[in-house]
Amino acid sequence: IILLFTFSCDYNNNCNELSLEKKKHIKDSLLEYLEKLDTLGRINEGENIFNKILTFLPNDSDIIFRLAIAKMFHKKSVEALILINKTIPKDSFQHYSYCNAKRMIFYDLVQYDSCIYYTDKVFEKDSAIEKVVLLVNWLSQSNQKEKAYKVAVKYSQIEKYKYQFYALRSDLSFEMGNYEAALEEVEIAKPYVNKFDYFYFKGYINFALKNYKVALDNMNKAIDFKKYSSFFNAENEKFSNAYDIRALTKVKLGDTLNAIKDLKISIKMGSQAAKEHYRQADSILKSKGKSIENYRR
Repeated sequence: IILLFTFSCDYNNNCNELSLEKKKHIKDSLLEYLEKLDTLGRINEGENIFNKILTFLPNDSDIIFRLAIAKMFHKKSVEALILINKTIPKDSFQHYSYCNAKRMIFYDLVQYDSCIYYTDKVFEKDSAIEKVVLLVNWLSQSNQKEKAYKVAVKYSQIEKYKYQFYALRSDLSFEMGNYEAALEEVEIAKPYVNKFDYFYFKGYINFALKNYKVALDNMNKAIDFKKYSSFFNAENEKFSNAYDIRALTKVKLGDTLNAIKDLKISIKMGSQAAKEHYRQADSILKSKGKSIENYRR
């Protein structure tokens, strides 16, 4: 294929004299060659091949788009955006690909409003709810929680996805310190979340609200659901956190002895936070003239 390309074009890459049919044949051959390189794991050579094709087919929208995607995956977002703006989608599938690519490019460029705009465009095409959820998570992880929340609010108005996005809203409200809103939203999301998560999140929120007796009841139910459900496998980290939060709740309610038992379970499950809370419980007992060593059994 490389010989074909070299033979067909002179050393100045002047392929303009070739017929359009021959140019397309060379393009197809080079793309076929690229597919073989991909199977060999040589996926980084796409840019060079696309650039070769553009030397004799400079206005090929498909190749310009492919080159833009290659640059996007190599984090050359500005170059990718310039290229993709030169393409014109010819059908609904290309329009979807165009919007999806722009969604990711604008995210990399930290232009979140444009990212949200093109996410909406993608959703219009195929109800790609997973892309909206991904966007919400992206924004949240990028400390754009208010933008993330606005997106979650918008999509929670769609009946089909109401409960899913109320669950996301509850998480975001909690992270932003809006505990009352978080509690209301997790209640609405109840049909979507499993029982462990429902009581676990309510316990977390009620602890933050200093509703310690309610938080204790929530965490008891979350832990009991996990302990007595053979079919349910809670995330180990989340399950250890449930013991940790229950322990902190018991400390707040003056039941340090039983808090220690929960902390020991949480530590065995790998919780680093529980180790610090364990030391704090020890300090509480020492302040009362006792020691945590008395309760190790």
